[in-house]
Amino acid sequence: MPEIYFVTNRNPIPDSESPTSFGPNFNTKGAPFLRVGVATVADPPAGSEWAPDNLEIKALKVYPDQRPDPKEPDGKRYGSQDLIAAIEKKAFDPATPCDVLLFIHGFDTKFPEALQLPVQMVLNIERARQKLLQTPPHGVPLPPASRPLVPVVFTWPSDGEVIPEVSYWSDRTDAKGSKEALARLFLKLRDYLNRQLARRLEAAGYDGTPRSFRTALKTGELECGVKIHLAAQSMGNFVLRHGLQAFRHEPTVIGHPLPRLFDQIFLTGADDNDEAFDEDDLLRPLPDLAKQVTVYCNPGDKALFTSMTTKTLGKRLGQNGPKEVINVANLGAVNIEDVLPASGDDFTGHFYYRRNHEVHADMLYLMAGTPPAQAPGRDPTGNNRYRLNYTIFQPPPPNPRSSEAGFDPRRYQP
Repeated sequence: MPEIYFVTNRNPIPDSESPTSFGPNFNTKGAPFLRVGVATVADPPAGSEWAPDNLEIKALKVYPDQRPDPKEPDGKRYGSQDLIAAIEKKAFDPATPCDVLLFIHGFDTKFPEALQLPVQMVLNIERARQKLLQTPPHGVPLPPASRPLVPVVFTWPSDGEVIPEVSYWSDRTDAKGSKEALARLFLKLRDYLNRQLARRLEAAGYDGTPRSFRTALKTGELECGVKIHLAAQSMGNFVLRHGLQAFRHEPTVIGHPLPRLFDQIFLTGADDNDEAFDEDDLLRPLPDLAKQVTVYCNPGDKALFTSMTTKTLGKRLGQNGPKEVINVANLGAVNIEDVLPASGDDFTGHFYYRRNHEVHADMLYLMAGTPPAQAPGRDPTGNNRYRLNYTIFQPPPPNPRSSEAGFDPRRYQP
């Protein structure tokens, strides 16, 4: 059965000593305080085309915040160490090595949904991967570096409720209030990557001289083999923006170049300003954290149209991508409106991140190391801007069940 690891600043239920779930408020010790664990989710129904979004959560394990351990230098072992060890065991499994996907969910998401949705996304990405491996597009096989993904979710205290004119702004306040928590996660990831690099340098015989460093670099001794990717959906991009800024202003980060923490960063259905990449205090520094940042956009996204019009927030990043000309080498925008039928009955045009194989195929090629301009299915439309087409999979037949009759502009589940 699939597993998903989680990092959260939500309030533990019923208490912090023996939590069995997490609620819609900040941790009782404060908004920056994190708890971590793992959930086991039911397998999707056999023979189904898509993994559904409501897979049953079979088990939930919350790692102790800390526990005595005489083997540790300070006599304590922390939950974050247990989390890292569990993810490492899965990612470095020689039988099935994996990469890691960190996911930040959006508005109106209860804790169980925060576990279910990224599992659905990763399962459907894996289905697309298997299809590409079995029947590769002519001339553009999926690179051998492609791997399954281990999902990890950062879940912040979204209310998971819809009260008109209240829930959206309540979630937006909590999203901003989660900035220190996400910054702490980034700090832990930075420190982990630094420790891993130090170990590999030592194993490669690095003695502090440029020559020994070049030797280790040439022999590939500095490569750990596991890539870490990040995906942010809808209001999760607002969380990411504020977490990025809090990370930039951490005492151990100020005055230093931002570390590269991720290989690929995917922004989907981004509910943030379309000017976010124009300002240093918004998302402009984000490309420093990754090899490549991709903004997927849909001009007809009904959820973002609702956000723009009823909340008077202006044009959203997930509608047409960055407002200005993209002049950053590792930032790109991909218009996906031509392949929206591949999302099935998603009439909002907002859920493609977890149920559109054309989008998944594009992500897979990037995660496997394909340069953005060479990813199949992309037609260039401008500087680092593309339009996705049906080069990979054939468009599905029209779905007669797809209807806008049930669309409630007050609610969308990102």
